[in-house]
Amino acid sequence: MSSSFNQIRSQILSLENQISNQLTKYSSFATSTSSSATSDEIKNERKIDSQLQQFNELIKQLNKIVDSQSNTNSISTSKLQQLSRHKETYNQFTVDYRRIKASIHEERNRLNLLFSVRNDIEDHQRRTNHSGSLPNGQSEEDYMLNERLRIDQQHNVMDDLLNQVFETRDEILRQRTSLHGMVNKLQKSLSTMPGLNILLSKINTRKKRDTLIIATVISVCLILLWFLM
Repeated sequence: MSSSFNQIRSQILSLENQISNQLTKYSSFATSTSSSATSDEIKNERKIDSQLQQFNELIKQLNKIVDSQSNTNSISTSKLQQLSRHKETYNQFTVDYRRIKASIHEERNRLNLLFSVRNDIEDHQRRTNHSGSLPNGQSEEDYMLNERLRIDQQHNVMDDLLNQVFETRDEILRQRTSLHGMVNKLQKSLSTMPGLNILLSKINTRKKRDTLIIATVISVCLILLWFLM
């Protein structure tokens, strides 16, 4: 049973390296996206899907071995830790794969949208067969494309500002709740110690008296210095 565990783990380690390399290759499609998926991209996706499925099956086999040894109290702590690490690696690979795939699709949709806008502008130019008076001598195509990009940027700025406003509001609410709790605790403490208010009042009175005495002494000293000079 121990040899089976080591054999399966050896397969998993080899598969982890393969998946890592495939994900690195797959991420390159996010920076060089085409309007549609290329044959290399599709091939890479199928390869990763197959490897992740194989990875999951090997973890299940490893888990069965660990369960079997646990029933006989012959399982070691190191094997449990190794199984846990492989599960974490599998989950991380799955998350990374989905994230890269979503990034590629998002970039592809953005490019297709820009291509669609460009085609609409070209169609409009062919229909009207003239261009109006546009700023900086731009063509109507460039002007419409720049306007679209400017609107998108404004939307992004507004989204960021709204997020900051909501975060600030939540932080103020949290601080207000915390301060309210502190005030309640202080009021409860004062109510349980009636002599505390009297003591604080005496301390404040004494501080005011000491301050007045010090101010009087300083004033007298300044007056004496004035006459002696």
